[in-house]
Amino acid sequence: MVNILCALKAEAVPVIDHFQLKQIATNRTFRLFENHGIRLTVTGVGKSSVAAAAGYSFARSMDRQHAGWLNLGIAGHADLPLGSICLASKITDRARNESWYPPQIYRWPHHRAEIVTVEHPETGYPSEALYDMEASSFVATCVRFSVAEIVQSVKIVSDNRQRSAKEIRNATVQELVGSHLDCIQEFVEQMSAFSTAEQSARLESPALAEFLATWRFTATQTHQLRELLRRWKALGVSDSSLEVSRTFGSARDVLGNLRQRLDEVPQRVATP
Repeated sequence: MVNILCALKAEAVPVIDHFQLKQIATNRTFRLFENHGIRLTVTGVGKSSVAAAAGYSFARSMDRQHAGWLNLGIAGHADLPLGSICLASKITDRARNESWYPPQIYRWPHHRAEIVTVEHPETGYPSEALYDMEASSFVATCVRFSVAEIVQSVKIVSDNRQRSAKEIRNATVQELVGSHLDCIQEFVEQMSAFSTAEQSARLESPALAEFLATWRFTATQTHQLRELLRRWKALGVSDSSLEVSRTFGSARDVLGNLRQRLDEVPQRVATP
């Protein structure tokens, strides 16, 4: 399952039509559409709206723990041409001065850029970043539901220094999103594949027993080890790649080595 969250109905309409999504629920605030392993929620604008919508969608989901989450919508940028599609490489909440770094594990032949989430529409574009009003709240909420690899944000440039956000119309938004449906579909398929792998990876790694038998792990360290092995398996790396030199004298050293090696994996996986 991949959950797509769009702030605006105009952002959602082309996606709903393309994936033939059917409305499954509605209340005063949110509308949900679903079909073939994709659920879309129209969240409304702003950080509080997207957080509430994510929680609502999560509560209704039957396969919560391994589902993917995609924030899809428009954003402003100082210089990128209108219609440019971008994958978030960093998401920053300007008000809180807090940042997240979505793992870059997917094939993506287009722009990658930082998203800065602001409280009000940004018209000055002070840095070479995308500006939106939802992404930071989206990622802060959804990483509680799933692993970071399947919490991603894709934005399409709708305004820049040459064209003001005040000129944006619903028809324009639909056209911008509609022009990238093939790209969006490919990315959703990649996320769905990782989501399926994540579901399988929740089974205990065969390497866990060997690690526990070789080194003495505390309860906290065992939990950390289990999470590291789960991430290795979800990334499609065979357990044979988890062999650690017998010279490591402590569980702490083993965990440090695994983290270091795991940090190198996304760069290899992301290569087309």
